[in-house]
Amino acid sequence: LAAALAPLARLGSAEAAAAAEPAAPPAPERAEPWLDALEPQLLAAQAQHAGRAAALRRLQALAAQRRVHAAAGEALQQRWRGWLRELALPAAASPDAALELLQVAEQALGQLERRRRQRAKREALERTAAAYEAAVAQRLGSAAAHRPGPALKAWQAARDAQLARERQRELDAGRRAELERQAALAAQQLRQAEARAAELLREAGADGEETLRRLHRQALRRKELLAELRQEELAVEAWVGELSAEQLDEALQGGSEASFQQRLDDLERSEAELLERMEACREQRSRVRLEIERIEEGGDHAEKLQRVQERKAELMTLVKRWAVLSLSGTLLARTKRLYEQDKQPSVMRRASDYFEEMTAGRFKRIVAPLGEQRVLAERSTGEWVEPAQLSRGTAEQMYLCIRFALVDEVAASGIRMPLMIDDLFVNFDDERLAHGMSLLAAIAKRHQLLLFTCHHHVRDAFIRQFSGDAVIRI
Repeated sequence: LAAALAPLARLGSAEAAAAAEPAAPPAPERAEPWLDALEPQLLAAQAQHAGRAAALRRLQALAAQRRVHAAAGEALQQRWRGWLRELALPAAASPDAALELLQVAEQALGQLERRRRQRAKREALERTAAAYEAAVAQRLGSAAAHRPGPALKAWQAARDAQLARERQRELDAGRRAELERQAALAAQQLRQAEARAAELLREAGADGEETLRRLHRQALRRKELLAELRQEELAVEAWVGELSAEQLDEALQGGSEASFQQRLDDLERSEAELLERMEACREQRSRVRLEIERIEEGGDHAEKLQRVQERKAELMTLVKRWAVLSLSGTLLARTKRLYEQDKQPSVMRRASDYFEEMTAGRFKRIVAPLGEQRVLAERSTGEWVEPAQLSRGTAEQMYLCIRFALVDEVAASGIRMPLMIDDLFVNFDDERLAHGMSLLAAIAKRHQLLLFTCHHHVRDAFIRQFSGDAVIRI
């Protein structure tokens, strides 16, 4: 609108300047040139008048447009004021001020929300603290509110006593199970003995124990008589030489007294010949002895005797050296044995304790021989066996005990980590599985255990030793 009014203002100023100038009347002689000079001015004035009329029309159009815009702006002003009233903002607020006020309101709402969450969190903490205090009061009694330290110590002492009673019950249950197993084994052995006794009575044809004892004495007497008969047979065989008993019987039955006398005479002649030959042998021995004495008196014999003495001296030296080496070997073996018995590493000592417990005393300990890359297991009878000589279940028990001992050794250095075990008892029978779970219960008091298995009997044994709450099915 201002741009449209600017040319109109310039036109009015030009017309005013022209009207202010007085028109000098021309002389008659110059009227024609003066009119010619006024004609351009007239044309210019007409053009200005036409421009003024156009500007006036444009001004009227702009005024009408301004009225339309003013009416539309009033409607917008009313909507703006209504929106400010809805938001409870000042009626004279500008858009920028309203935006700032909205941002401040959003910040205030955020602060209120954070305050609400903090209040809810505080209430939750207060409820947790109240529940904890109630639980502590329930466990420690009414004295926990006034003297919590002594009440806590008393509760810990009661809990330790309860744990000790539970451990004692577990030990008693284990001993009772072992006694029951031994009683069942003894009953089985008794039944077997009774069945064997009944079988022996049937085989002997006896109707009772007294008859069996009498038959036993008769059998012993018969055995003694048979032994005496055998001695007599041996004496006869030595007397008759290579002849068998049948041949001797045949000779006795088929001969006569004359033939036996002839045989005796022949034997006497043979004896005389043997005596003559014996006398000849004695003479030969005397001649050989004289020859030996003659050789000993010569120089060659002395040299040989000297070599014999030298060999004897060398032999004695070797014997002394052998005695030293043998004694050293014996001492080293004894020292090694003492070291293996008394100086085993703590890992092997722990493993031996676990192995004895897991095998119910059938094995006493595990030993790593000095200077050897192997381990040995000692039975309760003192016999040493290689791992290859053990059954698969017993060998796995031994290696399991060594691994548990290594875990305890690492934990003793201050590093405690959870134990992850995957189907470790798959080759154990029921007895070994029960002992293994008992050992796991002892290990679980010092370490966290994660036992994975896909076998139902292992899961059932775990539940019997621990509880069903500790089982997670995947």
